[in-house]
Amino acid sequence: MRFLPILLLTVYCLPAQQPYDLLLAGGHVIDAKSHTDGVRDVAIADGRIARVAPHIDASQARKVVNCSGLYVTPDLLDIHVHVYHRLTKPAPGRNYGVDPVSFSFRSGITTMVDAGTTGWKEFPDFREQVISRAKTRVLAFLNIVAPGMVGPEKEDDPREMDAEGAARCARANADVGKPSRIRRDRSSTEPPIPRQDTDDPGRTTSDELNNAAPNPGAQFSV
Repeated sequence: MRFLPILLLTVYCLPAQQPYDLLLAGGHVIDAKSHTDGVRDVAIADGRIARVAPHIDASQARKVVNCSGLYVTPDLLDIHVHVYHRLTKPAPGRNYGVDPVSFSFRSGITTMVDAGTTGWKEFPDFREQVISRAKTRVLAFLNIVAPGMVGPEKEDDPREMDAEGAARCARANADVGKPSRIRRDRSSTEPPIPRQDTDDPGRTTSDELNNAAPNPGAQFSV
């Protein structure tokens, strides 16, 4: 029995457990999945949302951030951006890529999808210079036009469409993002593209573009 007082004293002196690493307190939470739209506290542990409730005791968290007057949402996705400054000289006004980090986190965006700025020719540089370096997660739509968005002279020329090259690039970079569609812009005033676009039998005609994917009509992974 002589050890009982020492044991009790040791237990009494243990610090209170703090199960949460971070508490976002008093923010207006909007979460469509859980149908939440109101003031809530959000507790985070081990990098994950651990609890959402009208009130969570601040003493349970190692750090507390007062979010009163602010909106708290799951991370947002911007599915149409242009974030590549190309190597080659573009047509006037066509080099309009922005820095992904400068235009993402400040708006609650953690993932951006580049909408076909590059074709297969410049995609390796795009991946190295932007996708691999940005703190923002960057995915991409791959342009069916091999040089990408460099002006209407090439973008609207069926001879510049290289479905086989796009398919090879997509397969080689499948880890970059989710399945995506091939980009091909057409204005409402453009005449139909003729079946035989070129005298070069080695080039792909417009009717064959959809059949160049691993499965006809399938979406590429880029």
